[in-house]
Amino acid sequence: MRLAVDAFPLIVRSGGIQRYAYEMIRRLPLIFDGEVYLQGLRQPVEACQLCGETEEKVKKNLDRLIADNTIPVSSGLRDWLRPLQSTVIGDLWFDRRLKQARVELERGGYDLFWGTNYFAPTSQKFRSIVTVHDLVHVDCPQWVNPAVLRQLRRHFDRCVRQAEEVIAVSEFTKSRVVEACGVESEKISVIFNAVGPDFRVIDDQDCLKSVQQKYHLPEKFLLFVSTLEPRKNVVGLLKAYAESQVWKDGMELVLVGARGWKSEEIFRFTGWTASPIRIFPRSITSRQDLCFRVIMKGLGYRLSKHSRVAALC
Repeated sequence: MRLAVDAFPLIVRSGGIQRYAYEMIRRLPLIFDGEVYLQGLRQPVEACQLCGETEEKVKKNLDRLIADNTIPVSSGLRDWLRPLQSTVIGDLWFDRRLKQARVELERGGYDLFWGTNYFAPTSQKFRSIVTVHDLVHVDCPQWVNPAVLRQLRRHFDRCVRQAEEVIAVSEFTKSRVVEACGVESEKISVIFNAVGPDFRVIDDQDCLKSVQQKYHLPEKFLLFVSTLEPRKNVVGLLKAYAESQVWKDGMELVLVGARGWKSEEIFRFTGWTASPIRIFPRSITSRQDLCFRVIMKGLGYRLSKHSRVAALC
């Protein structure tokens, strides 16, 4: 069997879906009895076969494919292009990407396509599976990037209805797909996002001290890990933290995550409060409390079980 996987999330801005696609794709050749190809990269799908006898070799192969297909884009150019994505130009580009995927898969004789991020081209010549992470575009459209919202409204319902199988990352997401899209429950499989080996307790004191010094971390802190954007309710967390007065006892709040869409309010708020809030652009690892304060999300992580820390949800 020949399987093509949507690898486009791997070459765009980092985030949870990129992590999901990366962790899933890097393990496919070791568990899938067939050929695995990556679709959505600059190179044709036939040139992007993912293989390897060990997890290390597969990861090396995958990292090479990502590096070869990623085009560096300056923040200035990205800001200039972003408004165009919410127009008919963005529609034409997205439609072309789906059509190109369909043509590639039909010509290559692929048996199955896995859409790791909501979308999948439709065809009578191959089957498709799509992963649905949440339905925030239905429940809270005001919190979704307009360009993403536009494409979800145009294509999402068709993709899930025509897919042979739908993967939902939680029971809640499954129930919302059934209610909002009219998809039969039997067609949807719930596969929880697992905790990868990177999320583990680190007992090496030298390593912990090095991280603490590198990021100027205090002894006690609350850690929030997420893209900084409205639907993560970061401002709600900041207000609760400021009002709780726990910072007077030395409990600081550390925000870790890339700056996302419409994050200006978050940074404005951090200028208003006198509490010691720290913002870092990349992940850190330490044994402190984890704080997840999300308004609407379908994910079901079990981090506290693996990291031996308290989790506030």
